[in-house]
Formats: sequence, C-alpha cells, structure tokens
Amino acid sequence: MNRTTKKSLVAIAGVMTISATTALAVPTLVNGVDTPGCDVLAVPTNVDELGTQVFPANETILSAFVGTTPLPACPSSDTAAPNFVVEITNMTGIAWPQVWYVGNPGTTLSNEDGIIAGQHVFLINSVSSDLNNPLTFESMTPDSIFQPGEIWRFTIDDYFNSFGLAPHLFGQIGVPDTFPIPPITSGNIIAGGIVPEPSTTAILMIGACALLARRRRR
Repeated sequence: MNRTTKKSLVAIAGVMTISATTALAVPTLVNGVDTPGCDVLAVPTNVDELGTQVFPANETILSAFVGTTPLPACPSSDTAAPNFVVEITNMTGIAWPQVWYVGNPGTTLSNEDGIIAGQHVFLINSVSSDLNNPLTFESMTPDSIFQPGEIWRFTIDDYFNSFGLAPHLFGQIGVPDTFPIPPITSGNIIAGGIVPEPSTTAILMIGACALLARRRRR
C-alpha cells in the first residue's frame, strides 16, 4: 500500500469515526421493572436521555405544557384527577423508535407500565392492541417513531407533582434527577434504538473498498 493510499484511508477512517461519534447521544444505564400497570414494560438497559436546555445538540428536545384532557391514556387505571398533555419536539437529528417518560421524585401518575429507580415510567406510543396509549399526536407519519423535527403530544394520566412543578420540565441530566432537593425538573425522556437509515459511515466504507480495489489494479 503506497503513501497516497494510506493517507486516503486515514482520512476516511477519521470521518467515519466522527460520523459514528456524533450519531449517538450520551448513553444512560437504567433498570426497568415491570409492574401490574397498563402494559408490559420493556426498557433496555442501555438508553439515551433526551432533554432541554443543558443537553448537547444530539440529545436536545423542545418541550411545552399543552393543557389538560378528560381523555385518559390508560382508562383502566384512570381516576378523577386531571390528565396533563405535554408536547415535545425532536431536535436531535436522530429517529428514535422507542421513547419513554420517567417521572422524577415527587411526580406521580396512573398510566405507568413499570418503574425505574422507584419512579413511574411508561412507553410513549399509540398501538390499538395496547391498554396504554399516551401518544395522541404526531406531526409526521403516525408510526410511533420520533422522527427528526417531529412534534409529539402525549398524555400523563392523573399527573401530580408534590413540588408544584409543571409536567414538561426535562432540563436536567440524570434518570431520575436526585439532586438538588427539591428537584428542578418533573420528569425525564429516554429513548432506545436508532432507526436504520443509509448512513454516511456505510457510504464511506464503500468508498474505501473502491479506493483499495482501484489502487491494487494500478
């Protein structure tokens, strides 16, 4: 392999490394426990936390409080308390096929699928066969995949926060947020998996193979 070929491959490898690094958010480890709630909780150990303000660009979402609704996400566990609607917008540049809401200390709700570190958690989706369907609006394809730039609205049944915090505060890293006390955020958004798409890395690998084949022929 001559010097020119080596330099070309080093450059390609560098771009591939940068691409792979920037494609992923900072990983978070969680331990989900299923409870006799609405649906079966199936959270992988390795997830990514998404949030507002202090989060890096490839973890950033926007969030807002929309209001209350009489329509529960999980009717079988709903009570007379208000159901709150939260809006989130995907600014990460990544398509997430699974997204969960995790409450913080002080937050209670009734449409839980399970718990993480003692806090209520549910999958944000809408599937006709499920008991719990908190996802009520998708601005793009209605497939329960959080696409880049997409706006979601979801319902938190019987939401209550003992510190008086609004339900859309996701501006602190940690699942759950345990410091400071009282917390400054009411919940967390975590996501699992990345939707496979034609990637820059794959294209660069093809280019590297073609370059090697061309050099060998010469």
